[in-house]
Amino acid sequence: MSPPPLPQIGLGLPDPLADNLRFRLEEAERCREACAWLAATIMYGSVLETVLLAVLGRDEPAALAAARAPRPKSGGKSFPLNTWGLEALLNVAVDLRKLDPAMAEYAHALRDARNLIHPAKQERERSSPDEWLVNVSRQVVESVMATLDIDRGP
Repeated sequence: MSPPPLPQIGLGLPDPLADNLRFRLEEAERCREACAWLAATIMYGSVLETVLLAVLGRDEPAALAAARAPRPKSGGKSFPLNTWGLEALLNVAVDLRKLDPAMAEYAHALRDARNLIHPAKQERERSSPDEWLVNVSRQVVESVMATLDIDRGP
């Protein structure tokens, strides 16, 4: 039995970003429905990254000033938000209290699974994503969105 479809997302974003987020979510769902487990896991990680970029982008000055915002090794100003990786996005979301640390741990696990896109990692870990991993990945995305109080639209 397949889970119910994820709701439409209405983040109040500019159309290009909202369209990109919807595309990624629909792509993740298509991969799940096609039993493309690795692809679905990677896409759910991509959805998570897009959601965090959108949420932190609403108050970019605070995100850039956060303690764990990525900076050059020499210190100074943070790198631009749109260049951050998912790990930094999650850490800063916790720093800004937008995401509970316990929820962030689940999101970091999805980040780690998403990194199976790298063949050497998948081989090293001997990981074979399956339906269960995809369902957990999907649930993490839904839970993070709920935690962030994302306006999911109609």
